Amino acid sequence: EIVAMTGLRLLTLLLAVLGSAQGSGKTVACFGDSWAAFACDTLEAVFKEHLHFNTVHNIAVSGSTANFWATNPDVYLALLAKNRPDLIWLSIGGDDILGTYLRQRGNLTALNSQILTNLTTMLREATLLLPNTEIVIFGYDFLNFVHTAECQVMLTTVFGANATQQLTNEVLLSYGTNVLEVVVKSFPRVTYAPVWGLLQETEPAGIPPPLPNIQYPSPYSLMNDGCIQQAGLAGADDCSVQEFFCIAPVV
Repeated sequence: EIVAMTGLRLLTLLLAVLGSAQGSGKTVACFGDSWAAFACDTLEAVFKEHLHFNTVHNIAVSGSTANFWATNPDVYLALLAKNRPDLIWLSIGGDDILGTYLRQRGNLTALNSQILTNLTTMLREATLLLPNTEIVIFGYDFLNFVHTAECQVMLTTVFGANATQQLTNEVLLSYGTNVLEVVVKSFPRVTYAPVWGLLQETEPAGIPPPLPNIQYPSPYSLMNDGCIQQAGLAGADDCSVQEFFCIAPVV
């Protein structure tokens, strides 16, 4: 369980970016992949007590990708139309990276371009449906591919035989810079609030400064199951085999 400082920093970040979306009687929806799906229930008390949302809907789907939602807009638009949230916490793109990095042969320009196109489609449709809704995207934090043998196998399976922890961190930071920083420029009610290195700063023991340190993972003790769990890999006991991105922090 993440220590109180992390929860406080996330709360402060939420307060800073939400602005007019706060208010009694308002509704928040967690949407996207497993980071939103897993953390939404734990954040519900924070949303209600500190940000004054009366209703919190968890409509995220573990393992979902920007590509899936962009090519199936009726599915997510129906979810949003049913709940009509005042705020959407969106977490998306991680599974696109994990599922296509090797198919793109590590070409981050092509990979990020594909995610950016799909995310733009998602946000365009969502903002047309809900023009007054605030959308916040944190992105992710660093993964942990080094603590266990299983995680090390996953690292090479997803990113290639010569992959390192630093490579995966750089891939995620590239996604933040070349996808999230770019896409929010086209949508005035969409905010990118990066939290890269938050878990390292929460438990910095053994991680040399400055933080975030891209050579190191997020601390194993602060991960839900330590690494990722790809569908079809052995050792799926900790997560459903459908879950492709199974490491959301417990806030």
